[in-house]
Amino acid sequence: MKNRNKKVVTGVLLAMALFASTAAFHGEASAAPVDAKSMATESNASSKTTNKKKVIGTSAAKKKALSDASLKAADVTFTKAKLKTDDGIRYYDIEFYTSSAEYEYEVHAYTGKILEKDVEKVKKTTSKKSYIGVSKAKEIALKDAGLTASKVDFVKAKLDKDDGRRVYEVEFYQGNMEYDYTIDAYTGEILEWDTEYDD
Repeated sequence: MKNRNKKVVTGVLLAMALFASTAAFHGEASAAPVDAKSMATESNASSKTTNKKKVIGTSAAKKKALSDASLKAADVTFTKAKLKTDDGIRYYDIEFYTSSAEYEYEVHAYTGKILEKDVEKVKKTTSKKSYIGVSKAKEIALKDAGLTASKVDFVKAKLDKDDGRRVYEVEFYQGNMEYDYTIDAYTGEILEWDTEYDD
C-alpha cells in the first residue's frame, strides 16, 4: 500500500514538473515577438525623428539671399540655385546679378542662415561693344550640344571674367551628362567646352 501511494505521489510530482517546464517554454516563446515588436516600434520612432529635419527649399533660399541683398526677384536674374554638400554641411549655392553687380550666396539648407556671400560690382565700360547676353550664350551652347532648352536643366549661366576677358559660363545637365561651356561675351565664340558623365 505504501509503495502504491509512493508511486502516485511520484507521478503527480513528475506531472507538475513537466507542466511547469512547458509553461516556462511557452512564456519565453511568446515574449520574443513582443520584444521584436517593441524594437521595431522604437526603430520607427527614431527614423521618424531623423526624417523630421527637412531642407528649406530653393525658393526660400533665394528669398533669404534677396532679403540680405535688399533686392526683389523682379530686379535680378538668377543664374544658379543648387543644393550642395561640403564637409557634411548642406547648403544652397545661389547666384544672381543685376545691371550693377553680381551676387553669390551660400545659404544653410536647414536653418536658412547665410554662410557666405560675395558681391562684385560690374564695371561700366566705355566701349561701344555690347555683350551678347545670357540667353544668346545659352542658345549657342545648346546648338553646339545638339540639344533644346526643354531637354536640359541649367545650373549655371552667368557673365564672368577669365584672364581679363569677359565670358559667359554656361553649365547644364541632360540626364546624367553634364555640359560646361565658356563663351566669349562679345563674339559668342566657344572658347572652352567639356562634357562629363555624372553617375
